[in-house]
Amino acid sequence: MANCDLCGKKTELINALVEGTMLSVCTNCSKFGNVVQLNKTKVNKQKVVEIDRYLDDISPDFAEKIKTAREKLNLKQEELALKVQEKLSVIQNLESGKIKPQILAARKLEKFLGIKLIETVHLPESNKLNVKDRALTIGDIINLEKK
Repeated sequence: MANCDLCGKKTELINALVEGTMLSVCTNCSKFGNVVQLNKTKVNKQKVVEIDRYLDDISPDFAEKIKTAREKLNLKQEELALKVQEKLSVIQNLESGKIKPQILAARKLEKFLGIKLIETVHLPESNKLNVKDRALTIGDIINLEKK
């Protein structure tokens, strides 16, 4: 167990991309970014680290899915907002596609509406970092994200 980079809580951590920075965060703080799974492997004496990146992302047709599922349950937008504890304006903007839901809100909607909004996306390129005689740092990963 280690400390969360955001709140400092000592718990099991997961990797999340928060405002362009890779952090080790607790499950509560993961809502502030996108969860990323990093598979790290070292190759013999060359010390080359290969990173396969996976990212949780919102389905591109989220607005249609939310509206269709709500209508199937014969709910008004106001009723859905109350059930999932969101503001009416948020539900309206989600259904119109004006805003994209945060991961936490998407999970609540998935559970209540019985739909799938979050997709795990494998970023296609497998990147290699030559870290020579030093350990992999957060800066290495950030620079990798910029490529």
